[in-house]
Amino acid sequence: MRYLKPYTYRSKASFTLIELLLVVTIMAVIAGMSLPAFKGTYNRLKLENTALNLLSFTRYARERAIVESAIYRLNFDTDKKTYSLTLVDLETPEEPKQLSGRYAKAFKIPADISFESSVGFINFYPNADCDEASIVLTNSDGLRY
Repeated sequence: MRYLKPYTYRSKASFTLIELLLVVTIMAVIAGMSLPAFKGTYNRLKLENTALNLLSFTRYARERAIVESAIYRLNFDTDKKTYSLTLVDLETPEEPKQLSGRYAKAFKIPADISFESSVGFINFYPNADCDEASIVLTNSDGLRY
């Protein structure tokens, strides 16, 4: 006589709903704890990027002054938080000429970065010299460049 084996349910390997909810909860807690660190990193990187852009612009002004044997002026507007480049005519140094092309526009400092300058402009001379100035950029976390 043959006996039939009772039907047994074979479960496939899988996760239960409780296990999935537990993993999602742990991931949410870890993400919530790391979010402030990412915000600080973003603010720091934004400040560094702004400082590097301004530094690159000063190098460009210096190079143009040397190559073209002319005086270039880097103008600062701390109220509007912008900087721009102009060409100084030796006959009328009080009225610098606007440039044309890519560097003709005024470059804006991001709203959450404060901008201080000890002078209103810096002149770059053909002999690779420039006026002395101090420029300070500060982000919302108090980090300064």
